[in-house]
Amino acid sequence: MLKAIVLALLLLWLPAAGALASTEGLTFKPPAGWLRVPTQYEQNGIAGAWAGPNDGIFGQNITLRLVSESASVDFETDPERIKSQIPGSTVLRQPVALCHGLVGMYVYIARPYHGRTLVAESVTLIENGTLYNATYSRLSSQQPVAAARKALASLCPATPR
Repeated sequence: MLKAIVLALLLLWLPAAGALASTEGLTFKPPAGWLRVPTQYEQNGIAGAWAGPNDGIFGQNITLRLVSESASVDFETDPERIKSQIPGSTVLRQPVALCHGLVGMYVYIARPYHGRTLVAESVTLIENGTLYNATYSRLSSQQPVAAARKALASLCPATPR
């Protein structure tokens, strides 16, 4: 139940644009040892979810989201827009080089969550009308997993046309 609530909260800052886009040609490498888990959020474009370390309070996780999208990556990752959707959050972003010479946006969100701080780090890219987003979530009290952060940068759509 907690995972479902957290996933729903994280999806809040990305609009429910279109249906799940095709994963054909997509490359994404989740951390070794993380378990792929079933998800009930395909209607929000969730193409995959992986469970990582769990300290008994919160299970670190990665979600992969693909949807049809016509907006720009600057709009989708705008810190002020995200803060207006997630009150009390801290939002930082910076460009990140991905594959094929593509540039995505790395976004860091920290928000209050049941007396704790939830951290979501993501990479977002919009290419050929598809939004690609990989998000790594953990509590601020949990040690970050370097392999999870590295997985975000492995997000690579099919070779651009």
